[in-house]
Amino acid sequence: MTPYYQSEERRAALLQEARSWLGTPFRENCALKGPQGGVSCERFQAAVHTATGACPPIELPVLPVEAVRHWHEHHPESLILAWLQLPEVRSRICRLDEAEAPAIGDLAVLEFARTAHHLGLWCGHEILHVAIPAGVVAHSTRDARLRATIRCFYRIHEP
Repeated sequence: MTPYYQSEERRAALLQEARSWLGTPFRENCALKGPQGGVSCERFQAAVHTATGACPPIELPVLPVEAVRHWHEHHPESLILAWLQLPEVRSRICRLDEAEAPAIGDLAVLEFARTAHHLGLWCGHEILHVAIPAGVVAHSTRDARLRATIRCFYRIHEP
């Protein structure tokens, strides 16, 4: 399978699009860019990868606020991993082997509390993700605490 973000042009477009979301606040079930908008972690991923042409628009289920904010505190099942298994998502991604290094554009699955309940976008020297309540932020990939939460990576490939 050929990675979608293999070319320099596609990686540059991804980084430009992802960084244009910085400062967008967190809001459940939303993907509206900018300080007056809001976005959740899975909708951030879907919006960025749709805008860059990596995947077609995806209809995501609307989740109760409690599920978005607190699911990981009380459930061992991962809503994020379930989302990654949706047929329209699963058909375009593959999970990386543990020994395989992440590349720009890869999805980082992060674990908090009891389960993998968060997604970040690997951008080389930083991970962009949606934090509560800050919204879309960038963290260094050298941050040991952040790296300790990464459970696995998924890569988007050509159709």
